[in-house]
Amino acid sequence: MCGRCTLYTVVQEILDRFKVKQSEIPFQPSYNIYPSHPVLAVVKDEQGENQLKEFIWGLVSPWAPEPVEGHINAKGETAHLLPTFRSALEIRSGGFS
Repeated sequence: MCGRCTLYTVVQEILDRFKVKQSEIPFQPSYNIYPSHPVLAVVKDEQGENQLKEFIWGLVSPWAPEPVEGHINAKGETAHLLPTFRSALEIRSGGFS
């Protein structure tokens, strides 16, 4: 996971591109989205329709009692070796060979 990212697209472009009907979420473009910062994401609802939701950018370790501010980073080449990332990567990738 990278430490920072950007989202500066005009919100109407996001709604049009992903066929989101409407959004009540206030949106401010950002060139500095960091862990614990709110970020928009397109997700499917129960009816299979795309909707815009707000999430907190970052990773919460499975053993953490609650989300904490902090900077968790890993290199793509070695993330599968770290306990923090191992189970998430196995679930998403279907396992390692």
